[in-house]
Amino acid sequence: MQSEHLRFLPEISLEFLVTFLNSCLSHSYLPLSLLEVCIKPIIKKKGLSGIKSCNYRPIAIATSMSKLLEHLILAKYSKELTVGYWQFGYRKNLGTEMAVFALKNVIRHYNGNGSPIFTCFLDASKAFDCVLHEKLCTKLLKRNVPMLIVKLFYVWCKTQRFKNDWVGNLSRDFGVFKSVRQGGVLSPYLFNVYMDELGATLANS
Repeated sequence: MQSEHLRFLPEISLEFLVTFLNSCLSHSYLPLSLLEVCIKPIIKKKGLSGIKSCNYRPIAIATSMSKLLEHLILAKYSKELTVGYWQFGYRKNLGTEMAVFALKNVIRHYNGNGSPIFTCFLDASKAFDCVLHEKLCTKLLKRNVPMLIVKLFYVWCKTQRFKNDWVGNLSRDFGVFKSVRQGGVLSPYLFNVYMDELGATLANS
């Protein structure tokens, strides 16, 4: 099913679609066909060598129905997924430029007042791939995300199947037992929730 099928769905079919999605939520179950994900590697930036695997970023292409479900969850629970002011990544109207600007201003302030600056940098380049599902679910529950949604998300993570697409050649399917999906609608929000407690601890120290 393509996104156009959902976009131009006849009104008479909407009732069946709503019933299906509500059943998925109430039973914490998603059909395997809905959970299929195709991973396509793309070069991180122009000019990098195509023979080194570290130069590729895996983009996960999910089914249109799963994206619809993600959009619905985000629309309903965006407030519960809000993070602190210390988060610059994956947020509307913010980005790395703002983080660099803030850092430079802090350094300028303390240097201008005769104080040295000591900094510590954390390499989070593989952070998306290291998210523990159980820990993330615990954090979502603490934010009052309903148990049914958290349970559905946990089942989703543990049962979804991936295939690699290399120039039209598909690999065998496999599971991924940690991480949030590259390219997922909810993934940036879930990753920010996962990291938010660290940001709060550092901001308050």
